[in-house]
Amino acid sequence: MNGKQYVKDSRTYNLRMPYMRVIPDEENHIAWINGLYQAFGETYSANVPPVTDTDSPEEAYRVAMELEQELVPDYEWLIQNASDEQTRQIIETILFQTRMHYTMFQHALNMGGRMGHGMMRR
Repeated sequence: MNGKQYVKDSRTYNLRMPYMRVIPDEENHIAWINGLYQAFGETYSANVPPVTDTDSPEEAYRVAMELEQELVPDYEWLIQNASDEQTRQIIETILFQTRMHYTMFQHALNMGGRMGHGMMRR
């Protein structure tokens, strides 16, 4: 659900990592959540945070970390209150990947933005 922010920051600062890994996962999360709502015959309106203007790759990584961290309690609640095992497993996968995204952005921030172009700096 943070995809627009990530695409903007990736393009603005010409950053491939970790965005090239995270953006497809975010698209999957949206598709999985949509599928769950459809399976239960429900509709929803996503409360997507507005895209934030950032001033540096480091700030972009911090914003990304905040966005990922904000999702964790909601996913934990959904897991605890899942009506069936398949739903629980889907949300657990999303939660696991969300925590990994946080870690990847944290790693990028700790490297001072140097992982932006992958292993080779241009």
